[in-house]
This record gives sequence, structure tokens and C-alpha cells, in this order.
Amino acid sequence: SLAIERLNTACDPTKTADLAAVLMHQGLANLCIVTPNTTLVQSRIQTNIPRKRKGASGYDKGIVKFYEAVLDSITRTFNFD
Repeated sequence: SLAIERLNTACDPTKTADLAAVLMHQGLANLCIVTPNTTLVQSRIQTNIPRKRKGASGYDKGIVKFYEAVLDSITRTFNFD
């Protein structure tokens, strides 16, 4: 019914959101929903990334793993339809 649909829309902040934002820093990402009144952090991803060093280091693997985790969280959190 119309009342249930309005209630679901009012209770779900993602339905009234104006913008979705991903704030990223080295090893830390916040996925936010921006509504007309508030900004809600939907998800926080934190990954330890090794420092850059000469020779064999896990820096590149750590960055790739971090980006994959962020992309996976974006596809689960935000509805693009």
C-alpha cells in the first residue's frame, strides 16, 4: 500500500540520498551517503599497507588488496539502480 511504501522510503536514508561519496586515504576508506540533512558513514574499510621499500615488498599487493576491498564494499553498499 502507499502508506507502507512511504514508511519504507522514510526509514531508508539511501532512498533520499543526494550523493554517495568515497573518502580515501592510504589504507583507509569511508563510504558515505549524503542526504539533504546529514552525512552518514555506511562503511569503513581499513587495511594495513606495507611501506615502500627497495627490492621485494608487499606494497603493490597491499594497494591492490585495499582497492579490491573498497570496490567490493561499494558494490555491496550502494544501489546503482
